Amino acid sequence: MENLSTKEFAQRISQLPRVFVLTSHKNPDGDGLGAMFAMGEGLKVAGKEVHYVLDEEVRDYYHFLPEHKFLQFDLAPISEPAVLMTFDCGSKERIGLPEGVSVDNFLFVNLDHHLSNERFGDITVIRTDSVASCELVYETLTYMGLTLSSAMATSLYMGLVYDTGRFAYSEDPKTFQLAEALIRCGADHWAVYTSLFRHNDFEEFRTHGELISRLQQSFEGKVVTLDVTEDITQSLDLEETENLINQISNIRDLEIAVIFKYMGPAETKVSLRSRGRYSVCDVASAVGGGGHRNASGAVVGQDFATTRKMVMDVIKNVINE
Repeated sequence: MENLSTKEFAQRISQLPRVFVLTSHKNPDGDGLGAMFAMGEGLKVAGKEVHYVLDEEVRDYYHFLPEHKFLQFDLAPISEPAVLMTFDCGSKERIGLPEGVSVDNFLFVNLDHHLSNERFGDITVIRTDSVASCELVYETLTYMGLTLSSAMATSLYMGLVYDTGRFAYSEDPKTFQLAEALIRCGADHWAVYTSLFRHNDFEEFRTHGELISRLQQSFEGKVVTLDVTEDITQSLDLEETENLINQISNIRDLEIAVIFKYMGPAETKVSLRSRGRYSVCDVASAVGGGGHRNASGAVVGQDFATTRKMVMDVIKNVINE
């Protein structure tokens, strides 16, 4: 395995195979998609053949990104050496490739910024002090000597806005300098903002109202939890519970927000947010997940009650420490 900087990777690209297969993690978000699409457009400019491949369609509010029209959900056999490149994916198990597509058939490149990345791949481009995978893609494209199109800049800005929680999770001047650079390259701020934060329909707002009424406090108000149990999943539209956690995080005096979501008899999804005092990446990692200090998650192969107790026990230890 080679660990490369963005500059080293940019210099290596011309030596890599002609065909690139780009993918992200399961249920990809704004950073994974933004990084993938911007890198793909840059590789096309550099003369590479690019395939965007995922195992499922993405949320409709990402469809405005121009490269989305090239997204595919299967992959025909490739008769020549090819590169598989993952974006924003911390573990091999989370890669969102269609069934039957094996990572073993490719030169494997892993570009990511998660603290919990498992360092898989033939080549890694990982820097955990970056606020988003899109930051690493921006640096790579810049070192390639490319002029960013407005579409590339918009994709990268999407990831930056998404992973910083509208810039709430970063106070590093470099984050805002990157935002300025992308806007100057033609990033469409209002398209990104509208896509990410103004896409709820009436039924989704009704869902939020039902769920908010079930919020609970623990540890003297430091922790706020929402239990999305099996009975709720059968009666409510839960497509937007992931965005709801960002609203919960705005509660005064809260330090950690957690959503427990029933996925099946032996599968529970956990989403975590922190105001910064405590690392929720430590919490997620303790139950098999990962992410960032202020935003992390896990899919736990346990029933709802067992998962909830495990996570709350870890949170108790984190707070006490």
